[in-house]
Amino acid sequence: MNWRNLSFIGENKIIKSSYIYLFLVPVLAKFLSKIKSPLIVNLGGQDIELIFELPFSYKMFFLSAILFSLGNLLYGFVAPKIIKENKSYGDFKQQGKNIFHVWNYLEDLGINESWKRKIKHSQSEYKIKGMIHYKSNYKKSKIGFVNKVIDEKLKLLDSISYNMNSSANPEYRTENEKLSFWNVYNFSNNSRKFLQTLTTLFFVGGFIAIFLVVYQGAIIVLSL
Repeated sequence: MNWRNLSFIGENKIIKSSYIYLFLVPVLAKFLSKIKSPLIVNLGGQDIELIFELPFSYKMFFLSAILFSLGNLLYGFVAPKIIKENKSYGDFKQQGKNIFHVWNYLEDLGINESWKRKIKHSQSEYKIKGMIHYKSNYKKSKIGFVNKVIDEKLKLLDSISYNMNSSANPEYRTENEKLSFWNVYNFSNNSRKFLQTLTTLFFVGGFIAIFLVVYQGAIIVLSL
């Protein structure tokens, strides 16, 4: 699961409105608990039995609303803006955006020139202290993995910076912009993995709870 896949859930209008049920379900459950069920009503000399009970577990439904709401909240705060605001490069262009917006999306990830200077300064200090010995085992060491990610970010930053400067040339402007967009988009799609996994768990939990509600409701109806 990546941010692109999660966006289909996070941007869904029904899922986004799930927080409403956090207020609606307790009120409805409280209201129904005050009504005697079944209620016998005489219409035309015939007794009709009215059952004022929810045909499913309101607790499970309430749980699904909580999980979806938490998933939506997390998605809204931590999902990369480039994923939330654009489905593709064509969508990006239809909104009248350009390469400077791509740069803003990169900054949304915390990648900018200020970050680059801090990284370069830290790397210089490590070199001075002789702490670059991990290079001999670069792929296997944890430090090497962290630095591999940093290297990817630095390369991404440099490429976007280069494409921005090159965009002054009309001949390369569109191609550089498109390349920059997809580079940032693809990197963003798999960024913030822990928060991405947490968001996924909330959404999956919400769907499981809804499935159990539907299953329970179907069993009750079929048993009538």
